[in-house]
Amino acid sequence: MTIVWPIVGVLMIVVPFFLYDTPTDPWGAVIAGAIGGALFLIALFTTIIRTTPFPKRTKIFSTTLFVIVLAAAGVSWKTMYDMSHYQRKTLGTIRTIIGEGIQRSFTATVMLPSFREYYAKNQRTKLPIGKVFLALNKDRIHPGYFTFDDEYGASFLKVVSDTSITLVMVETVAKGRDVAFKNFNGQAGRLQGKAILTERGVRYEREN
Repeated sequence: MTIVWPIVGVLMIVVPFFLYDTPTDPWGAVIAGAIGGALFLIALFTTIIRTTPFPKRTKIFSTTLFVIVLAAAGVSWKTMYDMSHYQRKTLGTIRTIIGEGIQRSFTATVMLPSFREYYAKNQRTKLPIGKVFLALNKDRIHPGYFTFDDEYGASFLKVVSDTSITLVMVETVAKGRDVAFKNFNGQAGRLQGKAILTERGVRYEREN
């Protein structure tokens, strides 16, 4: 009978853990395993108290202490759970702020050279600003797509005319304001902004 208890305890922890195991969120499996372990400890403690001829005072003291320890462990567990989710949410917010900063920097880096070229070096031929942009970035432009060195972002040509160029930028990791927002690249809920170049200047607009 002695060997049965360890086997039952392991099974009550391991089985729920693997039943609720998900790669994206380990908390489900951890909580399931912890509940199984807690139920095993309660069953083991109850069996010991009932089958062992301890004095009544000892049983009451032991039961009280066991309940206090179990409750303290539950409160501590809940605190860790809440803190981890708070940190996860905070990190997501920070990542979005960084992503928006990258998009704003991208806007300036990509658009300003064409804007300067249009006013500084283009006085003789006076090409439209849209054509100046296309000429300066011809190696980066593919059908509907604009390549740039950004591991976590994608940019697309949305508007191309002589007077205006609009690039849509999608952050493939950072989340936007609306989880149901349909991104330009087919994703949903990601940070998206657009860079706009006209004769009046360069600007960035956040879309999600």
